[in-house]
Amino acid sequence: MTSLTFPCLPDACLVVLIGASGAGKATLARTWPASQVLSLDALREEVSDDAGDQEATGDAVAAPAPAPAPAPAPGEPDASAPAYRH
Repeated sequence: MTSLTFPCLPDACLVVLIGASGAGKATLARTWPASQVLSLDALREEVSDDAGDQEATGDAVAAPAPAPAPAPAPGEPDASAPAYRH
């Protein structure tokens, strides 16, 4: 597998991943905790049962977002966080 290079990001920021199908957007997004990722594919799947249904995009962005995963308790490790170093 190709090694990923992570830029230094501020604690509070918005990262938008845009690119062609198969470019690695989802692969990069999976390196972050699920509670920190809003996926258009996941939203399309919520409204149409098909993450790849491009015709469901309008409904997906108009629908309320699913509830985020609960945050770990203070002092508890985030089990979904990737183990990597900058």
